[in-house]
Amino acid sequence: MDVWSQVKVSAVQKAMQLSWLIGLLTIITFADCYLILKHGSGVSILSFEWIKTNIDIRDLIIGTGLFSFVFAAVIPGFWFIVWPFLQIALSKITNSSIFFGKMPSDGFTRAEVLMARAAKEGNMALLRYCEQHKQDIETRNFISTCAQGILVLTFTAWALSPPEVLPTVFEIQSYVEQFPWYIEKPVNGSLVLFYMAVVVMSFMRKTDSDNYIGIVLEPKPSNRKLI
Repeated sequence: MDVWSQVKVSAVQKAMQLSWLIGLLTIITFADCYLILKHGSGVSILSFEWIKTNIDIRDLIIGTGLFSFVFAAVIPGFWFIVWPFLQIALSKITNSSIFFGKMPSDGFTRAEVLMARAAKEGNMALLRYCEQHKQDIETRNFISTCAQGILVLTFTAWALSPPEVLPTVFEIQSYVEQFPWYIEKPVNGSLVLFYMAVVVMSFMRKTDSDNYIGIVLEPKPSNRKLI
Protein backbone atom coordinates (compact mmCIF):
# COMPACT_ATOMS: atom_id res chain seq x y z
CA MET A 1 0.00 0.00 0.00
CA ASP A 2 1.52 3.34 -1.05
CA VAL A 3 1.60 6.51 1.06
CA TRP A 4 -1.38 8.07 -0.74
CA SER A 5 -3.53 4.98 -0.11
CA GLN A 6 -2.57 5.05 3.56
CA VAL A 7 -3.61 8.70 3.79
CA LYS A 8 -6.96 7.94 2.11
CA VAL A 9 -7.64 4.98 4.42
CA SER A 10 -6.73 7.08 7.45
CA ALA A 11 -9.07 9.87 6.32
CA VAL A 12 -11.93 7.41 5.83
CA GLN A 13 -11.35 5.87 9.26
CA LYS A 14 -11.37 9.29 10.91
CA ALA A 15 -14.57 10.22 9.08
CA MET A 16 -16.21 6.99 10.25
CA GLN A 17 -15.10 7.65 13.84
CA LEU A 18 -16.57 11.15 13.62
CA SER A 19 -19.79 9.72 12.18
CA TRP A 20 -20.17 7.32 15.11
CA LEU A 21 -19.39 10.06 17.64
CA ILE A 22 -21.76 12.66 16.25
CA GLY A 23 -24.43 10.00 15.71
CA LEU A 24 -24.22 9.06 19.38
CA LEU A 25 -24.32 12.72 20.44
CA THR A 26 -27.38 13.23 18.24
CA ILE A 27 -29.23 10.37 19.96
CA ILE A 28 -28.29 11.77 23.39
CA THR A 29 -29.44 15.26 22.38
CA PHE A 30 -32.75 13.90 21.09
CA ALA A 31 -33.30 11.91 24.30
CA ASP A 32 -32.47 15.01 26.33
CA CYS A 33 -34.99 17.11 24.38
CA TYR A 34 -37.68 14.41 24.58
CA LEU A 35 -37.26 13.94 28.34
CA ILE A 36 -37.27 17.68 28.99
CA LEU A 37 -40.49 18.22 27.04
CA LYS A 38 -42.27 15.18 28.51
CA HIS A 39 -40.83 14.75 32.01
CA GLY A 40 -39.43 18.19 32.77
CA SER A 41 -35.80 17.10 33.06
CA GLY A 42 -33.08 15.90 30.72
CA VAL A 43 -30.83 12.86 30.57
CA SER A 44 -29.11 13.92 33.80
CA ILE A 45 -32.01 12.36 35.76
CA LEU A 46 -31.61 8.96 34.14
CA SER A 47 -30.97 6.00 36.39
CA PHE A 48 -31.98 2.35 36.23
CA GLU A 49 -34.70 2.82 38.85
CA TRP A 50 -36.03 5.97 37.17
CA ILE A 51 -36.20 4.22 33.80
CA LYS A 52 -38.11 1.26 35.29
CA THR A 53 -40.60 3.64 36.92
CA ASN A 54 -41.16 6.19 34.15
CA ILE A 55 -40.29 4.59 30.79
CA ASP A 56 -42.42 1.92 29.13
CA ILE A 57 -42.70 0.38 25.69
CA ARG A 58 -44.98 3.18 24.53
CA ASP A 59 -42.26 5.75 25.20
CA LEU A 60 -39.80 3.71 23.17
CA ILE A 61 -42.20 3.45 20.24
CA ILE A 62 -43.09 7.15 20.36
CA GLY A 63 -39.45 8.14 20.76
CA THR A 64 -38.34 6.00 17.83
CA GLY A 65 -41.14 7.36 15.65
CA LEU A 66 -40.38 10.96 16.57
CA PHE A 67 -36.66 10.47 15.99
CA SER A 68 -37.32 9.04 12.53
CA PHE A 69 -39.78 11.82 11.69
CA VAL A 70 -37.44 14.57 12.88
CA PHE A 71 -34.47 13.38 10.84
CA ALA A 72 -36.45 12.18 7.81
CA ALA A 73 -38.75 15.20 7.45
CA VAL A 74 -38.28 18.05 9.95
CA ILE A 75 -34.52 18.61 9.63
CA PRO A 76 -34.42 18.26 5.80
CA GLY A 77 -37.54 20.44 5.50
CA PHE A 78 -36.14 23.07 7.85
CA TRP A 79 -32.87 23.14 5.93
CA PHE A 80 -34.68 23.30 2.59
CA ILE A 81 -36.54 26.41 3.76
CA VAL A 82 -33.71 28.13 5.62
CA TRP A 83 -30.72 27.34 3.39
CA PRO A 84 -31.60 29.70 0.48
CA PHE A 85 -31.77 32.63 2.90
CA LEU A 86 -28.49 31.56 4.51
CA GLN A 87 -26.90 31.34 1.07
CA ILE A 88 -27.89 34.92 0.32
CA ALA A 89 -26.76 36.20 3.73
CA LEU A 90 -23.42 34.37 3.68
CA SER A 91 -22.72 35.43 0.11
CA LYS A 92 -23.40 39.06 1.03
CA ILE A 93 -21.21 38.88 4.13
CA THR A 94 -18.27 37.13 2.43
CA ASN A 95 -18.80 38.73 -0.99
CA SER A 96 -18.42 35.27 -2.52
CA SER A 97 -20.65 32.96 -4.54
CA ILE A 98 -19.11 29.77 -3.14
CA PHE A 99 -22.16 29.14 -0.94
CA PHE A 100 -24.37 28.78 -4.01
CA GLY A 101 -22.48 25.62 -5.02
CA LYS A 102 -21.70 26.73 -8.57
CA MET A 103 -20.86 24.08 -11.13
CA PRO A 104 -17.15 23.33 -11.50
CA SER A 105 -15.27 24.55 -14.53
CA ASP A 106 -13.40 22.49 -17.13
CA GLY A 107 -11.59 19.43 -15.85
CA PHE A 108 -14.55 18.14 -13.82
CA THR A 109 -16.89 15.32 -14.83
CA ARG A 110 -20.08 14.00 -13.27
CA ALA A 111 -19.41 11.04 -10.99
CA GLU A 112 -22.08 8.94 -12.74
CA VAL A 113 -20.43 9.50 -16.12
CA LEU A 114 -17.03 8.50 -14.77
CA MET A 115 -18.46 5.40 -13.08
CA ALA A 116 -20.18 4.32 -16.30
CA ARG A 117 -16.97 4.85 -18.25
CA ALA A 118 -14.93 2.97 -15.65
CA ALA A 119 -17.34 0.02 -15.72
CA LYS A 120 -17.32 -0.05 -19.52
CA GLU A 121 -13.53 0.05 -19.76
CA GLY A 122 -12.95 -2.25 -16.78
CA ASN A 123 -10.98 0.49 -15.02
CA MET A 124 -11.26 -0.76 -11.45
CA ALA A 125 -9.02 1.98 -10.03
CA LEU A 126 -11.27 4.71 -11.42
CA LEU A 127 -14.40 2.83 -10.34
CA ARG A 128 -13.12 2.53 -6.75
CA TYR A 129 -12.17 6.20 -6.76
CA CYS A 130 -15.70 7.22 -7.83
CA GLU A 131 -17.31 4.90 -5.28
CA GLN A 132 -15.08 6.33 -2.54
CA HIS A 133 -16.07 9.84 -3.64
CA LYS A 134 -19.75 8.96 -3.29
CA GLN A 135 -19.15 7.38 0.11
CA ASP A 136 -17.27 10.47 1.30
CA ILE A 137 -20.16 12.71 0.22
CA GLU A 138 -22.72 10.47 1.95
CA THR A 139 -20.65 10.46 5.15
CA ARG A 140 -20.31 14.23 5.04
CA ASN A 141 -24.05 14.60 4.46
CA PHE A 142 -24.77 12.32 7.43
CA ILE A 143 -22.48 14.36 9.68
CA SER A 144 -24.12 17.58 8.49
CA THR A 145 -27.63 16.27 9.18
CA CYS A 146 -26.63 15.13 12.68
CA ALA A 147 -25.05 18.51 13.41
CA GLN A 148 -28.19 20.31 12.27
CA GLY A 149 -30.24 18.00 14.49
CA ILE A 150 -28.07 18.74 17.53
CA LEU A 151 -28.51 22.49 17.03
CA VAL A 152 -32.26 22.33 16.39
CA LEU A 153 -32.96 19.93 19.27
CA THR A 154 -30.84 21.91 21.73
CA PHE A 155 -32.61 25.14 20.78
CA THR A 156 -36.02 23.44 20.96
CA ALA A 157 -35.31 22.04 24.43
CA TRP A 158 -34.10 25.44 25.62
CA ALA A 159 -36.98 27.40 24.08
CA LEU A 160 -39.87 25.13 25.13
CA SER A 161 -38.68 24.00 28.56
CA PRO A 162 -39.69 25.71 31.83
CA PRO A 163 -37.33 28.51 32.97
CA GLU A 164 -35.87 26.35 35.73
CA VAL A 165 -35.07 23.47 33.36
CA LEU A 166 -32.06 23.63 31.05
CA PRO A 167 -30.70 21.28 28.39
CA THR A 168 -27.99 19.03 29.79
CA VAL A 169 -25.20 20.91 28.02
CA PHE A 170 -26.16 24.07 29.92
CA GLU A 171 -26.49 22.09 33.14
CA ILE A 172 -22.90 20.97 32.66
CA GLN A 173 -21.83 24.59 32.37
CA SER A 174 -23.67 25.45 35.58
CA TYR A 175 -22.27 22.40 37.35
CA VAL A 176 -18.60 23.16 36.61
CA GLU A 177 -18.96 26.68 38.04
CA GLN A 178 -18.41 25.19 41.51
CA PHE A 179 -14.95 23.97 40.52
CA PRO A 180 -11.73 26.04 40.42
CA TRP A 181 -11.13 28.17 37.36
CA TYR A 182 -8.50 25.77 35.96
CA ILE A 183 -11.26 23.16 35.64
CA GLU A 184 -14.20 25.43 34.84
CA LYS A 185 -12.51 27.38 32.04
CA PRO A 186 -11.25 24.37 30.05
CA VAL A 187 -14.61 22.58 30.32
CA ASN A 188 -16.62 25.62 29.27
CA GLY A 189 -14.10 26.36 26.53
CA SER A 190 -14.42 22.79 25.26
CA LEU A 191 -18.21 23.09 25.15
CA VAL A 192 -17.96 26.35 23.21
CA LEU A 193 -15.49 24.82 20.75
CA PHE A 194 -17.73 21.77 20.39
CA TYR A 195 -20.77 23.83 19.43
CA MET A 196 -18.68 25.98 17.11
CA ALA A 197 -17.56 22.76 15.41
CA VAL A 198 -21.19 21.59 15.24
CA VAL A 199 -22.17 24.86 13.55
CA VAL A 200 -19.39 24.40 10.99
CA MET A 201 -20.34 20.75 10.39
CA SER A 202 -23.98 21.74 9.85
CA PHE A 203 -22.87 23.52 6.65
CA MET A 204 -21.16 20.41 5.26
CA ARG A 205 -24.29 19.42 3.38
CA LYS A 206 -24.17 18.07 -0.15
CA THR A 207 -24.33 20.59 -3.00
CA ASP A 208 -24.73 20.16 -6.75
CA SER A 209 -21.00 20.64 -7.25
CA ASP A 210 -20.36 17.48 -5.21
CA ASN A 211 -21.75 15.44 -8.11
CA TYR A 212 -18.61 16.33 -10.07
CA ILE A 213 -15.12 14.89 -9.76
CA GLY A 214 -11.94 16.61 -10.87
CA ILE A 215 -9.85 14.01 -12.67
CA VAL A 216 -7.06 14.37 -15.20
CA LEU A 217 -7.10 11.24 -17.34
CA GLU A 218 -3.79 10.08 -18.73
CA PRO A 219 -3.60 10.37 -22.52
CA LYS A 220 -3.45 7.16 -24.49
CA PRO A 221 0.10 6.19 -25.44
CA SER A 222 1.07 7.03 -28.98
CA ASN A 223 1.86 4.24 -31.44
CA ARG A 224 4.19 6.46 -33.43
CA LYS A 225 7.86 5.47 -33.34
CA LEU A 226 10.65 7.94 -33.06
CA ILE A 227 12.97 7.96 -36.08
